[in-house]
Amino acid sequence: MKKLLAFLLLVPQLAWGQAAVQQAGSVTNNSSVMWARDHQIRKGAGAGGAIAGQIITGGDAAVGGRCDYSAPIDAVGGYYSLCLDATNGKITFDGTKSPPIGPYLEFNGATYPLLGSGGGGDVFGPDVSADGEAVVFNGTTGKLLRRGGVTTNAALKTLDVTGAGPSTWIQRQAFATPGDGGAVLYLYSSSPCTLGAGAGDDGSQVRASDGNCWLAQFPQDGADGRAWGAKPDAVPGVVGAACSGITGTDNSAALQAAINYAFDTGGRVVLGGNGFYRINTRLDFVGTTQYWNSNKKAPEIDIKQPLVYCGDDAAVYFKSDVEGSRIRLARLIGQGAGASAPVAGSHAENVGVYMEGAAWWDITVDAVSDFTYDVLFDGSFGNKVKVGTAIASYKAIYLRAGAVGTACAGCGSAGNYVTFANVGGPYTANTDPDHAARVARSSFRGIHLEAGQGNNIIGGAAQYSVKPGGINLEVDDSENFVSAFVEGHIASGSNVLVTGNDNLIRLSALGSPSTGLVTNLSVTGFRNTVYGPLESAYGTFHLDINNFMNGDPSLAAYTPTVTCSAGSPVDVTGTARYRRIGAMVWVEANWNATDIGTCSGVLRVTIPPGITLSTTNSNSISGFNLTSGASNLCRLDASSSWITVQTTASGAFPATNGQTGVCSGWFDIES
Repeated sequence: MKKLLAFLLLVPQLAWGQAAVQQAGSVTNNSSVMWARDHQIRKGAGAGGAIAGQIITGGDAAVGGRCDYSAPIDAVGGYYSLCLDATNGKITFDGTKSPPIGPYLEFNGATYPLLGSGGGGDVFGPDVSADGEAVVFNGTTGKLLRRGGVTTNAALKTLDVTGAGPSTWIQRQAFATPGDGGAVLYLYSSSPCTLGAGAGDDGSQVRASDGNCWLAQFPQDGADGRAWGAKPDAVPGVVGAACSGITGTDNSAALQAAINYAFDTGGRVVLGGNGFYRINTRLDFVGTTQYWNSNKKAPEIDIKQPLVYCGDDAAVYFKSDVEGSRIRLARLIGQGAGASAPVAGSHAENVGVYMEGAAWWDITVDAVSDFTYDVLFDGSFGNKVKVGTAIASYKAIYLRAGAVGTACAGCGSAGNYVTFANVGGPYTANTDPDHAARVARSSFRGIHLEAGQGNNIIGGAAQYSVKPGGINLEVDDSENFVSAFVEGHIASGSNVLVTGNDNLIRLSALGSPSTGLVTNLSVTGFRNTVYGPLESAYGTFHLDINNFMNGDPSLAAYTPTVTCSAGSPVDVTGTARYRRIGAMVWVEANWNATDIGTCSGVLRVTIPPGITLSTTNSNSISGFNLTSGASNLCRLDASSSWITVQTTASGAFPATNGQTGVCSGWFDIES
């Protein structure tokens, strides 16, 4: 039918021709055959017109042309005529009756209006010229009235496909209503749809009326999610409670079908339109193909419009290994939640982006807010996740050991590369006029690396305020690299807490535009290296021993106990501090002998807390009497728990009443 239609449309509209049957003889009224010499011609009329006073109906065409008339040419009301001229390749529409009608083409019960080249009439047909579609008329001054094909998906499913074959094409103008973005070109397949047990998915595959399938022919730049019926018609509630009073279509099923198509085919899906899409059920991004071990293309999905999630599980859920995929989410908005943790692993945690046992994903989230956890990793590794703004009600970015009941219970989230622009909350100072409103929009935790998460790279341009008592950056795990601009804004909160070991943390700011920040930096693990400005005006700084700040090992103070090997002192005290780098310890221990009492033998000063001397090796460090200037010998004997102090020259007790002294130096505790 398409070829015939194209042919008919391309025929130029020329002037009437006058071809007639050139044989002698006459047509007898109501006779079936006219004989003239050796020619037999069925009754009809020549190109010159029908016989006056009667209607001639014919069968086979006559040589030289054939015409069909609606009435005799002398009829009072006029007539319409249609002539075929095979010799000259013409189809002529004419007549004297008014108003003119047609021309039309009828095929399988469907009537199609036709229009010649040029003229001022409105065009019925497609708005583009493309393979598989009718030809566009050039030179018309009218407007496109409608596109050919079927109007809706429902019409496509009920379309009579009698005579359809593998080259039958149809244009669906919209999914449900004109202009809804669901226009798709389909090709008929004589086999049932492979999706939905033959029912298709109403986007990439639509079940035909005969039980076979219409297959979507998406453009090279990808399929639009609206092809499955998604509608950006949501009107969210107030900020922070978007699902309260929300209106609009639940697009969960439509968008899930579009996502499944991308994974099944390695195709590209773009969610266009202009507005908010509502979903009540989570969207699953679950791959089943190991793309590194196949020649299949990984999916690419670009959700360009905001999603408002009104469920209690997760807005988007990632699982399994998917190498080479690219997923972009413009904005995710949750329904809001309180500043407390839900039951871990319950799949009712109100999560924005949830990665459970996921590996090798490439995900970009431009903005996510108002979830209990904006971005949650559970036992996931090797992922690249880029977050623009994340403002959660509880934790913005949370790397968690797989919770009980999850796909990878107890598994750490390791080897992930996470970047961010603004995590925790909007910038604010307590002098801002809208300070309270900004605090209310802040998270309780910014970024939290729970114990069990190692070898992650976390980096960001800015990390701002959290709620009172909250923490901007908390690293409870080991062997991570964190680079961030960190500012704490809220009183009673903390900027950075590190309890894990062997982390490298680079901080381009440790300040606050607000007063009353309790802790600016606290590092209580081991062998952590922290770089950043020391702005002590904005809260306390604390580094446990065996950590490094700006390349220097941390220095810790302790109060030693001072005794003697014989007798008892009355008033002998001490102060000390120390550093540790692995098995090497530096100590500086001062003693003050106000009243030595009955002390004799040697003076004993306890070693730093947490330090155990070698069981096989002894050490000595330098010392001297600050009052007399005499040199002292300071020994650290194997397996002992103190520094032994005596006079270097004689080995006598090193002090008399009123004297002070010091022992300092490096010693090795390795056995």
